[in-house]
Amino acid sequence: MDPAFANNNWPQIEAALKSGARCVAILPCDAVEAHGKHLPLNTDVIISDGMAAYTLPALEEKGIVALVLPSSAYAPAHPG
Repeated sequence: MDPAFANNNWPQIEAALKSGARCVAILPCDAVEAHGKHLPLNTDVIISDGMAAYTLPALEEKGIVALVLPSSAYAPAHPG
């Protein structure tokens, strides 16, 4: 099973849920906003996706099936 939720088909997700293993879904939440002239607008998206990926090995070691949902790139941001 691919840890990226959207890369799996429904039967794979259903099998994981019925496997008896603990399952968690990680939702990276972030903003698309200006971070100065030198960084991309999706800097926060990159960070939250990276943090979600960072947690996967530790969860796997504990026998937890972890799936990373597509990022929710929505948050209030005011131009600076």
